[in-house]
Amino acid sequence: MRESLLWMDSLSVKRKVLGVGVGNEVTFRFYEKYNFFPRTTILEQRSIKNDVNV
Repeated sequence: MRESLLWMDSLSVKRKVLGVGVGNEVTFRFYEKYNFFPRTTILEQRSIKNDVNV
C-alpha cells in the first residue's frame, strides 16, 4: 500500500479513492492508517428479474 501511494504521488495524483464492499467494513481501520476515511455511500438498485432472493 505504501509503495502504491508513493507511486501515485510521483505521478502528482490529486485524488485517491478506493471502494470497500458491503460487509468488509473491518478494512476501514487498515485504510485509516493511510489517511483514507469513509466519505460517500453509494447505493445500487438490484435488478429484480435477475435477483434469486426476490
